[in-house]
Amino acid sequence: MDAVKPSKILALILVIVQVGTVAAFGLSLYTVSTVLANTLSGGGMSFEITQDPATGGGVMQVELRPSNPSYLDADLSLEVNLLDSGGDSIAGDSATAHLAAGASETLSLELQVSPSDMERIAQGGMEPSLEITVGLRTLYDLVGVTNTIRMQGGS
Repeated sequence: MDAVKPSKILALILVIVQVGTVAAFGLSLYTVSTVLANTLSGGGMSFEITQDPATGGGVMQVELRPSNPSYLDADLSLEVNLLDSGGDSIAGDSATAHLAAGASETLSLELQVSPSDMERIAQGGMEPSLEITVGLRTLYDLVGVTNTIRMQGGS
């Protein structure tokens, strides 16, 4: 009977590692795509802006309900900025969440808008836009993606 050569054992180990790497990368892509799709879908996000009549300042509430139907944990970061006509930030907030496999969470952000900016928006002197940056990392921070969406305001 022939003895198993060390080179054959090494070749087998390399094949197992390669198959495992491809499977882990495929699972991480599935995690990224499903979490982003669930996070950025219309039903997963809500906006509400209110103005305090006493001070004239405003508060924009942004609520996001990300879920992770995948098999890997994911770390989600969210940054929301209200921009003026020139692209400068007039209000912003950020949040992070760890989404375990199969879990969901609610993130609430609150953007404080000054009375002068609220007045410029109300009088039509400024056309604001909303910039949302979503970052997602998975597979022990080896795989990740960041996406920035800008929604232009207007009539």
